[in-house]
Amino acid sequence: MSYIKLGNSKSVDPHQLLNSPTFKKINNSNLGQHFEDAIWTKVKLTNSSNQPIKVFLLNTIPLTQTLDLFVFENGVLIQHTATGAVSQGVQENTWNRFNACELSLQPKKEYTLLTKIYNPKGRIDTEWIVMSDDAYHHFLFQDSLIWGMIFGIFFLLFIFFLLLYFMHKNKFFLSYIAYMTVFWVYLFVNNGFSTYFFKDGALDLVLSHVSGYSVVIFYLLFLDGYLELTQHKKYPVVLKFLYAYGLYLALTSWVIIYTPVVYSFDNFYFLLTLVTLFAILFITTNEYVKRKNISIFYIFGQLSLIVSYLLLLLSSFQLIPMEVSYQQFLGIFSSIEMIFFTVAIFITIKHTIESAKQNEKLMLSQSHYATIGQTLKNIAHQWKVPMVRLGTLITELEAIFYKEKLSSPRIDEIVEHMRNSTEFMQNTITEFSNFYATDNKKSDFYLIDEINDVKTLLIEKMTFLNFDIVCDDSLQSSHCWGNSKSFAHVCMIIIDNAIDIANERHITNPWIKISTMSDTNRLIVHFEDNCAGITQKPIESIFELDISSHQEKERGVGLSIAKMLVEQKMGGKITVKNTQNGALFSLILSC
Repeated sequence: MSYIKLGNSKSVDPHQLLNSPTFKKINNSNLGQHFEDAIWTKVKLTNSSNQPIKVFLLNTIPLTQTLDLFVFENGVLIQHTATGAVSQGVQENTWNRFNACELSLQPKKEYTLLTKIYNPKGRIDTEWIVMSDDAYHHFLFQDSLIWGMIFGIFFLLFIFFLLLYFMHKNKFFLSYIAYMTVFWVYLFVNNGFSTYFFKDGALDLVLSHVSGYSVVIFYLLFLDGYLELTQHKKYPVVLKFLYAYGLYLALTSWVIIYTPVVYSFDNFYFLLTLVTLFAILFITTNEYVKRKNISIFYIFGQLSLIVSYLLLLLSSFQLIPMEVSYQQFLGIFSSIEMIFFTVAIFITIKHTIESAKQNEKLMLSQSHYATIGQTLKNIAHQWKVPMVRLGTLITELEAIFYKEKLSSPRIDEIVEHMRNSTEFMQNTITEFSNFYATDNKKSDFYLIDEINDVKTLLIEKMTFLNFDIVCDDSLQSSHCWGNSKSFAHVCMIIIDNAIDIANERHITNPWIKISTMSDTNRLIVHFEDNCAGITQKPIESIFELDISSHQEKERGVGLSIAKMLVEQKMGGKITVKNTQNGALFSLILSC
């Protein structure tokens, strides 16, 4: 079916236009044009068969514009149908959301369809689709099913985010709820569903523009709250511009009802909104790449939103036809976007819960260390008097031996061992109490000092297994700014695990080599042993809380605590891999 478009005409008798040669074709986009008068179109339709045919004429634009259809048979007006939310006649066939009418074509007859369309929005779609009765009702069923699913998804997600807000009391959930609401209103109005409830076309226009442009501001509020963009120094200028643009659209869009000439700037608004969406995508992608604090599904959601908006933009510029499928695609891609956002937020919430659990276990571990430290301090305090008393008794024995003139090399050797043992016991209990004491202060410390303290605490286990700690020369001058006790705890866990594995696997002459490397603002500490490596796969899973357990000691008891200490207390990173000798742990510290 071909069609042509007529220029502006204010008050025209359709009979006068029946044979008028003044119709002309308009090929360019009419977006941004302001039509004060109605547009008349003319198309011819012929039934070349010998049987009458019942057809349905369907205009793809919903009931948001005024449409009058005049059907002529051999120059005689046989039917007049008025539809549209702001039509000035009797409403007919408004039981669906489209401008449609039923027409019976007689055999060997030619029909002329004159259509008067008034739509102050400036977008005029004049093409009629001819359908059979079955095809028309199938089309309506399919359209109702698709939109029912779209609005059903909107409703379920609305309830879901509302429950999330009441559970977590996070404001960015409210922003997303508002974003979903105005998007739903936009789709509801622009696809003709509002005509079931409102017969006022002006109200349709207000709701359409206010909801459509409010989407931008609520989307920005959600993005800002979700990514905490205002806390970054590089985004405030861009955000202020985007907020200003969104507020301008939301607050001024209603004036179009009273000054329709504003529609002449619609093309600029469409393009600026597209630029805004790409700016938001760039910010989100940049945050995903640098911070890794958001899910990739959020990027997919924004891409879906941009695809749906591009379809709307291209159809509005008439670069693609305004078909029903494109209207449905807008709702479908919007639903996909919200599903992706829901998955992304669910992953974020799950990550937050897991982080909270890890922090809780870390706090329990630190509390455990603090309790041990306090207990050892109490023990050290209780040992002071007996240790002093024992030293006094040793001195008294020496005096008696000297007075009684009881002297022999063996007695002198025993007394010397007794003195060394008591001194070692006192130093050991002091080292343990200091090691497990809670200390969150940061300072500039030498790595070798903390490693030597760990060697002192593990000397008995190392001596029993003939286990050797080999310190590279680079350690002598390596120092770092941070919490020395956290570093000592990590060294203790790695070395103690290596000793346990060497014992279980009966390693001959076991050792662990500690070395350092440094580059710009980073210090890398390597711990390599010769205990045949880690059998757990994937190897990174040894840092997981559920895997680092006593059920399989070769996986490393306490390595999950070591990972949390390095990442959260020292602001670094811990990695592991197998070498030809055994396992290699690397601490990457910012110093």
